[in-house]
Amino acid sequence: MSDLDRRDFLKIVGMTAGAAATVACKEPVEKIVPYLNQPEEIVPGLATYYNSTCRECPAACGITVKTREGRPIKVDGNPDDPISQGALCVRGQASLHRTYDSTRFRGPMRRDADGALQPTTWDEGIALLVEKLRGAPGKVFFLGDGQSGTLDELIDKFLAEIGSPNRLRYEPFAYEALREANRVVFGTDAVPDFRLDKADVVVAFGTDFIETWLSPLQNQIRYTASREGGKGFTAFVGPRLGLSGSNAEQWIAPEPGTEIQVALALAHEVAQRKGTAGVLAPLLSNYSLGAVAVKTGIDQSKLQALAERIASASSPLALPPGAEVQGTNAAAFAAAVQILNHVSGAVGNTVVFGPNHNVSKLARFADLKELAGQLRGGDDSVLLVHNANPVYNAPQVGFGDAMGSGSVFTVSFSSANDETTALADLVLPDHTPFESWGDPQPISGIRRLQQPTIRPLFDTRALGDLLLEIGRALGKGGSLPAGGFRDQIKAKWGAGFDAQLAKGGEFGDAPAEQVSLSSGISKLRFEAAELAGDAGGMALVVYPSLHFYDGRSARFASLNEVPDPVLKTMWGSYAEINEDEAHELGIQVGDVVKISTDSGSVEVTAYPHAAIRKGVVALQIGQGQMARQPDAPAFLDYRAKREVTGVNALSLVPGRLDGASGALAFLSTRASVSKTGARGLVTRAQLTFGQENRGMAKAATLAALAKADSGHGDGHGEVHAGDAGDSHAKKGPIQGDEAHLVRKEYDAAKDSHPESPYRWGMNIDLDKCSGCNSCTVACNVENNLPTVGPENARIGREMHWIRIERYVETADDQVDVRFEPMMCQHCGAAPCESVCPAIATYHNPEGLNVMVPNRCLGTRFCSNNCPYKARRFNHRPYDLLYEAPEELILNPDVTVRGKGVMEKCTLCVHRIAEGRDEARKKGRNVQDGDFTIACAQACPSKAITFGNLKEESSEVAKLRHDKRAYRVLEHLYTRPGVSYQKKILRNEKA
Repeated sequence: MSDLDRRDFLKIVGMTAGAAATVACKEPVEKIVPYLNQPEEIVPGLATYYNSTCRECPAACGITVKTREGRPIKVDGNPDDPISQGALCVRGQASLHRTYDSTRFRGPMRRDADGALQPTTWDEGIALLVEKLRGAPGKVFFLGDGQSGTLDELIDKFLAEIGSPNRLRYEPFAYEALREANRVVFGTDAVPDFRLDKADVVVAFGTDFIETWLSPLQNQIRYTASREGGKGFTAFVGPRLGLSGSNAEQWIAPEPGTEIQVALALAHEVAQRKGTAGVLAPLLSNYSLGAVAVKTGIDQSKLQALAERIASASSPLALPPGAEVQGTNAAAFAAAVQILNHVSGAVGNTVVFGPNHNVSKLARFADLKELAGQLRGGDDSVLLVHNANPVYNAPQVGFGDAMGSGSVFTVSFSSANDETTALADLVLPDHTPFESWGDPQPISGIRRLQQPTIRPLFDTRALGDLLLEIGRALGKGGSLPAGGFRDQIKAKWGAGFDAQLAKGGEFGDAPAEQVSLSSGISKLRFEAAELAGDAGGMALVVYPSLHFYDGRSARFASLNEVPDPVLKTMWGSYAEINEDEAHELGIQVGDVVKISTDSGSVEVTAYPHAAIRKGVVALQIGQGQMARQPDAPAFLDYRAKREVTGVNALSLVPGRLDGASGALAFLSTRASVSKTGARGLVTRAQLTFGQENRGMAKAATLAALAKADSGHGDGHGEVHAGDAGDSHAKKGPIQGDEAHLVRKEYDAAKDSHPESPYRWGMNIDLDKCSGCNSCTVACNVENNLPTVGPENARIGREMHWIRIERYVETADDQVDVRFEPMMCQHCGAAPCESVCPAIATYHNPEGLNVMVPNRCLGTRFCSNNCPYKARRFNHRPYDLLYEAPEELILNPDVTVRGKGVMEKCTLCVHRIAEGRDEARKKGRNVQDGDFTIACAQACPSKAITFGNLKEESSEVAKLRHDKRAYRVLEHLYTRPGVSYQKKILRNEKA
């Protein structure tokens, strides 16, 4: 505020302080404009919900979009959808950022004589495209993503009308190898439904089934269901222990490229035990456990024990290889896994053909290489690109060179700039998914509907409408459908369109189909994947990203700031090396190393850790994209827009293919790794993965739980005999033996006002939590948490209210990784409350530890006194850094906090208030299940339960007294309102 003279002071005396402050600060006056014709479905202050479809990956899960006054503010899973079942993955939770991206195209762009993209009009852009299409008969190429439904059909019709058969449905992860393997083994190239919910023994061959493989949200929901109550056993076979592997019980890490032989050895042993070899006996005879143990470096006894588990299981399941182990033998590897499924009895049981994934039309990577060659052929041609970025995610084929050859006129329909669009001659931006209509069909029997939940924010046009307009301008109006694209969808769905739109689509069950072994199976040749390069180098492993998929979600700053679930790193790329091998090489965390292959080299910060085998260097796919806004102001945390984050791991992968399927061999080269002598910046949220005997994330064996069932427990919710990682022999540096610390019993339900019917609490099941980060992003969006940027995150100033802590208790090949969501525990005797000089944090009548931002002085005494370190301090005015239209995502029910105040989890107090008001209207108290909070709603594993602890019949109250229940640091007598359930150790490690 500027200095006030006497005249201004008298103004303040004669006016309200708020009005005077507005005058003095010279802030713009905002006027409230009422609706002239208020839409019937919009009531100011009340949310409206629409069912739609998530388009952040090909799985196309069903979602429910919460809108306020015509703008979507929150996305969750559609409870009626058979795949999402009300949950949503981390990318889906962040998907609104694509629509509210401040760096989106505002309208059409055309390249000028100087080579720069400049704004143009739609009339000029369409006229130019029509002219180019007329001048290139038969030489029009359409490169798009794996579309399905009405838009897919319309694209085909459009290309047919202009006489072009040249269309590629391109996805970087197209399952070419699995499709070819199924064709050879079963006579069909369909990709079946893998029923993780039925499986009691799962063997994943480098399959990131929780992160990106096929339908990851559905996989996680099913996987959790199959492990209810301690059931199930999972082994992970691969060079690196990612998120999916971290949720397994056993890790088998053979020599990279030899994983195929592990599958064949297991198939050989299982077939012998079950007598199911049949015609496969000659094929499998060369893969005895002993012979394979020598070739792979895996102890024979481990393979034998795993084969015994598979053979004795009632519903075993082997998951075909993921991208990180897809080598030059990719189709044969997938075939070997399907042979294992056949001899174990999984086909028809946990591997079901009929409800197939809609990937059969996807182009092979070899087709993409062929297209690039055609474009470089010299003839004038037109390339139409929609939802594809081959310049970034297929650098091996040289698409950038082809586009810059001078003979290709490229048109991009991208809504925002990317590496491919930056080279285009014309940009006709499409709507984002939340502004568009669609009806994708991700799997047989399920047809979804996607509807706009906001008016287009900028001068963009839907691709379907644009193709119809261009076709009519070309004189094809008579042959193309009449009306707009929405009319096409409505006509296709018929009379039931409105009802299905309200529901979110049509959800049916596709009938199962019987398959049998194909006669061509005898021609299979099983060989280890070939790794090119220096034999002394490390095997290069590149793997898809949980947060960014193939890189398409990397422009979301919020996802860059959510810690990786395994490394706990943020904002950048990191070279992963085994920590023992790194020590031998003299490489430490933060050292910059140079990774070189025949395809190129990158310099990246090293991050040694234990969850990767020796002889391997790993990089995550998705980083290293062009700067979103190179001219962003050099102010605070705009670095996230100005600079390139990380490196493109795919630039190191040679263009070698699997000859049988035409798939790109991601695992195909060795890399040299050398220190540069420089030091890099490491941004991470967790420095150590050991519990230091604090008993934070506890676990119990099945034997210990059975003992507790028999009445031999200790009587207060603890199962000391099964507390792995908290052995009585261990002594902590400060508090000694955690298992023998004195605990004082308390009733959390009494930590609210006696007259209040509520004491809100939460329970978190560590056996269900997969560490997927969905709860973190859901909380961020729901509660208006800011993204602070790489510079602030690096010094520990991230603002997440809920964090996922990762603790590791691993010996040999037994995996014991524990993910523990940690937030404000809403203590009955909260240490933060007694030290706050402004009473900004206090205990409310319903048992919540409440935070009042307007009272907060920013002393941070509360944070210092919190043993759970669950409070955050606003060091910067992050609320002022929103660029239009980014602020539209803000939830109006939650205050946007400013610089200098503390904040932390409120258990979504605004949702509690809304639920309480709704119950009051019905003349009753809140009942269990009336509503839930953001993190619990998002969780695919249903690990988080929220409710009223005073209601003894509530689920959260029951779980609090479960035999696995405990409270973190409860010996401090903070009386937390959050309880945890121990992880169950299925490998019986004591």
